[in-house]
Amino acid sequence: MKVLVDNGIVSASSILVPAEHHQMLRWGTGVTTSTIVGFKRAELAKDPDQQTEKDALFTIGRLARAGSITLFTYSELRAEDWRRSHGAERTLNALSGCKLQQCPSAVERSKFQSTINMQEWFAKGGEKDRDNGSTLSEFNQIPYFEWLKFLTQADVTALVNYADKLRLDDFELDSLQDLSWFQSLSRALITSEDLPDCFHIWTARRNKLDVFLTMEKKLPRVIKQLNERKVKVVDLSVAVLRPTHLLRLLGVTEFDEVPVAPDRFYSVMEVLNINQRLLES
Repeated sequence: MKVLVDNGIVSASSILVPAEHHQMLRWGTGVTTSTIVGFKRAELAKDPDQQTEKDALFTIGRLARAGSITLFTYSELRAEDWRRSHGAERTLNALSGCKLQQCPSAVERSKFQSTINMQEWFAKGGEKDRDNGSTLSEFNQIPYFEWLKFLTQADVTALVNYADKLRLDDFELDSLQDLSWFQSLSRALITSEDLPDCFHIWTARRNKLDVFLTMEKKLPRVIKQLNERKVKVVDLSVAVLRPTHLLRLLGVTEFDEVPVAPDRFYSVMEVLNINQRLLES
């Protein structure tokens, strides 16, 4: 099974945060305090359902390492990954040892937008950016997806005619012929905040992937409702699933235990040993 992995999945796979342990040691006739640097498990989610989804990623990681499923990413998801902070996840996370395969974007944004300001290139350009006072730009993610959403057939024909100058490959030309699918889905999901997910699902469709894996609650529910309509909005060949739903689809009913406990300090060596056992499982 081929699975496109949302950035929220990659973020949720990280379970450690840096921590210190203070230990009293006898030194000669006195006592001294030694500080040991290590890790502890990140605070559990307030929503138990969300925590269950996070914990299920360890089972997904094992299946991916075993080759039962293949995980994919692409340029727009890598752009989203740039926006988040990276910490202890490189030492141990649910997807340790899982190599995410690269697939092409349905239509590569860099073919149509160019800027030397990488901040605006990686920015989403949505409500959160506005609330944070970030400078919005036509080079953000959402404006590009909005541009695609409102292209007419005449616009598409013009782009195809300029394919050589735009350096569009055959895959992208085929995507432009399939653009109405993306436009139909984006209209069904209504808000501009949904456009990145629409594009991710479209990219999964164009690459003939089976699943778009997400931590979100709302998106799979909305997609399910679209599938259940008597009059289909779009032919949704890509399943949009949360981790536990993917595992149940695969026939997995018992999930792996999380290898670290809450409220416990782990030294660097302990974490490395846990990670090694995880890779060998």
